[in-house]
Amino acid sequence: MKEAHKNTANQADWNLAAERLRVKQILHQAKQDIGKVFARVEKQLAEDWGAQNQSVIKIEQFFGRPLSPFEMEAVNEWIATHPEPLIIQALRESELQNKRNIRYIDRILLNWKNGAVKTVEEAREYSKKFRKQPLQSVKQPEAKPFEEIPFYNWLEG
Repeated sequence: MKEAHKNTANQADWNLAAERLRVKQILHQAKQDIGKVFARVEKQLAEDWGAQNQSVIKIEQFFGRPLSPFEMEAVNEWIATHPEPLIIQALRESELQNKRNIRYIDRILLNWKNGAVKTVEEAREYSKKFRKQPLQSVKQPEAKPFEEIPFYNWLEG
């Protein structure tokens, strides 16, 4: 009986050892797979950051100076919501209007977004239509004539 119990105990030890080995192999394979996934993610992030960084460099060159934190925030928003060719076209449009201003460029991109502009060619057409519009002057309310204020001589009462 002791011999049978001993064989069963040895068999259980072997099964446990085999199970531990399988678990170690699975964990090792999982670590390798996770490492590969992280490597791909890091590579993609580096490529995305590199592309974004190149866009920022082009915009800084356009302005001829480093961008302020406020401007960087606006530029990052542009990069996240617009394709690079449209951003470059907005820079050109602002230059045509002689308005190298982040807010002006932001407005151009917003108008294009509201106008469903998706390509550079559509942006050019949209801008041509915009430039052809007559300037809308702000109507001033009609000035009322001043009432005649009587003159009072304080010295002579």
